[in-house]
Amino acid sequence: MAFHGRFSAHFDGRTRSVVTATGEYLKGLMQADRKNMERMEEAVKDADEQRLQHMLTNSAWDHRAVLNQVAMEADARLGGSPESGLLIDESGFAKKGTHSVGVARQWCGRLGKVDNCQVGVFAALRGGGDSRRAPPEQEQDGVGAGDGAASARLGRAICLGRCRRWLRQGA
Repeated sequence: MAFHGRFSAHFDGRTRSVVTATGEYLKGLMQADRKNMERMEEAVKDADEQRLQHMLTNSAWDHRAVLNQVAMEADARLGGSPESGLLIDESGFAKKGTHSVGVARQWCGRLGKVDNCQVGVFAALRGGGDSRRAPPEQEQDGVGAGDGAASARLGRAICLGRCRRWLRQGA
C-alpha cells in the first residue's frame, strides 16, 4: 500500500510504533462491509481489535502532521494552478421525520428559520478563469466570508499553507 507508506513516518513514535495497526485499519476500511473494529478484525488477516482501538484512542501519533500532509498532497493534486479553486458550501434540507442521519432542529438556510432539517457540507473543484471567485475584501484567512460557519471551520481545518490560495466558500 503505497498510500500508507507515504504516511507511515507519522505513526512511528519514540516508544511504540502503530504503523502496523494503521495499515490494518486502512485495509479494514476498504475490506469490511461494516466499518467497526469487530468487522475490520474479521476482514483483515492478523488484525487485532484491541490494537486497532488503542491506535485510534490512546496512541501518541501526531494527528496534525497527518492532516498537514493530507492538505499538501491535496494541494498538489487539486490546486495545481492559481486559477483552480475548491468551493465549499453548506446546504440544509428540510425533513419531517427523525430517521435520517443528522436530522435535528437547527438553522436551515433554505427555509430561513430554525426547523427540522439535515445539513450537509459540499465541495467542488473548479478550474480555469471562473469569475465567481470571492473578492479579496470578502475573504478571511483564505476562506470567503459568508453565513457558512461550518464551511469556514472545515476550510481552516483541512487547508494549510499554500492551499489557502484556492479554497473558496460558496459559489
